[in-house]
Amino acid sequence: MSAWPNPSTGQTQIAFTLPEASPATVEIYDVIGRRVQRWDYQSLSAGEHHIVWNGASADGRFIPPSVLFYRLRVGNETLRQRIIHVQ
Repeated sequence: MSAWPNPSTGQTQIAFTLPEASPATVEIYDVIGRRVQRWDYQSLSAGEHHIVWNGASADGRFIPPSVLFYRLRVGNETLRQRIIHVQ
């Protein structure tokens, strides 16, 4: 799982690979644990996937420069990484 550009300058692409078809959730959180954005997928095929995040929260407000974390949940696995959002 990776995000680029990182530091993010507005738009960030989050990439991940699934070894088999599966439901998946990708979430972005701020440093105190508030969810900023969420993508839920009922079923994704095996292989590489990309999500483009525009730097906005779920309600459409742009996030100020900050340290954020993104999380991928697939089955019983959870992966976390950091994004430096500089806008």
